[in-house]
Amino acid sequence: WSVGGNPNLLPERAQKWRGSFGYQKNRLAFKVEAFKYLVNNYLLWYPSDLGIWQAQSAGNVLQQGVELSAAYDLARKVGTFWPELSINASFTQAESKDENGFLANNRQLIFIPKYQYLAQSKWTLPKQWQAMVQWQWVGDRYIGFSGKGILEGYGLFNASIEMKLTAFK
Repeated sequence: WSVGGNPNLLPERAQKWRGSFGYQKNRLAFKVEAFKYLVNNYLLWYPSDLGIWQAQSAGNVLQQGVELSAAYDLARKVGTFWPELSINASFTQAESKDENGFLANNRQLIFIPKYQYLAQSKWTLPKQWQAMVQWQWVGDRYIGFSGKGILEGYGLFNASIEMKLTAFK
């Protein structure tokens, strides 16, 4: 790739572990998932001074975290619709573990938020309609290698209404 390519890239090598536990009783469900990735020659994409994104071998990186989720399905009609609620949260620690690398050691990697949250509710309505509202939070992220530039976290609200159409019967 002639514009942003890097002929000096080394291949990534990773050891990955993931484990989860889920529990469901009646209409309530929980899940906890933990992960740990040890990556050698982590490939990191970032913009050059000219604004062209390019890959760089960033040394050794440890990514580990926990994802939590819960869902509750009322499984009963409320008025004319069927409501359902779900919540997700994640914590991701992604740090450089290479003292000789160009990334700051033991600091969260650039562009990767440490915390993210999601809450949503869906309703199944009469006549093949569905409605959904969702709120998502993405935490602060470093945007510079020095750790001084921070992109502040933000919240995002989504809402949708859908209708299922059957074309052929």
